[in-house]
This record gives sequence, C-alpha cells and structure tokens, in this order.
Amino acid sequence: MCRVPFHLRLFGPWLAAAAVLVLGQDAADKAKFGDPINVLGSMERTDQDFQDGLALDLFSPKNRTLVVQQNLMPLPGNFVTDTTGESFMALQNYSYVISLNESANDLIAKIEITYDRTALAAIGIQDSNTYVGTLAGDKKSWIVNDATRNVHREENNTRIIKMTSLQGECIPLGRKTEDTANEFVQYGQGATRTVNQHQHRHCE
Repeated sequence: MCRVPFHLRLFGPWLAAAAVLVLGQDAADKAKFGDPINVLGSMERTDQDFQDGLALDLFSPKNRTLVVQQNLMPLPGNFVTDTTGESFMALQNYSYVISLNESANDLIAKIEITYDRTALAAIGIQDSNTYVGTLAGDKKSWIVNDATRNVHREENNTRIIKMTSLQGECIPLGRKTEDTANEFVQYGQGATRTVNQHQHRHCE
C-alpha cells in the first residue's frame, strides 16, 4: 500500500489545510464518506482506507457497522486542551465524524491521517508537530492526548493509537512550536500498517 500526499490548500486565517490524494490501491477499495463499513468480528482485522487519506485500522470482538461523515463546519483548530504548547491550527477544512451501529469500548483501534511534509514546511510546521485531535464531550475544544499520539514519518501520517473506541469526531492538527517527544517509527515492513501498539522506536 502506498499513499501519496497531493497538495496544500489554505482555508482562512485559522485554517491551513493539507489535502491529500491517495494512490496505490484500486479506487473500489477506498471508502467514501457515508459508506457503511462492515467491521469484522472475532478480533479479525478491519483495515479501511478512505479516498482522502484517512485510514481506520481496528480489531473488534463482534461484527459491527461503521460510518464516517464529513463535518464541513468544524470547531476551529486553535481550541485545544489536554496538551502543552500553543499555536495549534487545523490542517484541513473539515473534520471526520465516526459512528458505529452500537456503542463500542472494546476495540483495538488506530486512526491515521496522511500529511504532505513539503506542504507543512511551507506553513512552518514540522511533521513531528502534527496531531489528531478528538472533539471534547462539551464540543468546545479538541483534545490531544500525548500518550496516544504517534507520527509515522516513513508513511507520512499522523495517528491516534491504542484506542478502545472510535465513536466521535476528529481532525488533523498542527502547530509551529517544537515537540518531538512522541514521534516514533513503528516496527514493520515498510508501508505495511500494524496495530501492534507497544513496539516502536524513536525516529532518527
């Protein structure tokens, strides 16, 4: 699997958007927003790419159905809690709203969003300063959890790992202040994704 970033667009004073084009798989293999995704049970792997570069990688003990929608008017990206640092911004002009047919807190899951390293550099953001924020319960801020964030530089994506639930809203974020403490490269075979969340090494 190879996912190739395409271009960067700016969407206003508080938005800097890294739009991506995903190549290397048949278009039929990539889901569109609103498509029902069948989640395998018995802890079998469900690995689903979307046409814009979003990818969901999960194991579930039972069969479920998952849907991802776009929110075209998300909360601005500068409202961030639960992490240090400032100058956060959204990296695209929409967020992802993930829903399942039933409440699920028994998953082993990961969210990945592809970024364009060159485009990020053009707006002064290093890939080590990319995040996936989740919308807080009061819908007033994006939460960044430093314990579960991960940047995979070999694949040019930013992640939330070690998730037990996917229900909710998320968006890719970036900031200009330096933070490389949680930048890892996971063990694996090149571009092959893994949900082994406990084995990783620091980037060189």
